[in-house]
Amino acid sequence: MRTSSLICIATFLAGCAATMDAMTPSTSVIKDEFDGKMIVRQPPVNAASSMSEAFHTLGFEWTEKFPDSIFITVGFATDYRNIQDVAFNVDGKIIDKIKTASALTDHQYTGTFRSSYRRFEMGFDDFQMVANGKDVKMRVGGINEYTVSSFGPSAGHGVAIVNTKFVPFLDQVRPLRRKP
Repeated sequence: MRTSSLICIATFLAGCAATMDAMTPSTSVIKDEFDGKMIVRQPPVNAASSMSEAFHTLGFEWTEKFPDSIFITVGFATDYRNIQDVAFNVDGKIIDKIKTASALTDHQYTGTFRSSYRRFEMGFDDFQMVANGKDVKMRVGGINEYTVSSFGPSAGHGVAIVNTKFVPFLDQVRPLRRKP
């Protein structure tokens, strides 16, 4: 009985994750109107595996101008907070030397939600490590505090929407990085 209940719960959660993935923005490939360089962009999506975690978002962008870098957009989907830094604990390995790529935190109000976003730049290899991590913890630092969320197939129930966004993004980036 208990096993069948767990299977039902896991199936329900997987179905919810698939539905949420279908309703979230997907990776797009665009040509920069200014210089004709290619850009691959994944808008920010939920990066938390549990409702008890901070409701972080994570988006990513690669551009032909900087082929060895990934620009990540880290945010709070439901709160105004100044974002100072970001770090990742990927299966026990800490990645914390991530440079800011925007001067300030961008605060937005949509009429329903308040949100905060800040861009950072990380190396392509470090990003791939995050994308391939089984249990990834993301620490978003503020002025005097930080919050943590987790994603990856082994984190929580593996339902963070960002889990489904890494493969399509990297599938678009890899061939463009190999161009002469």
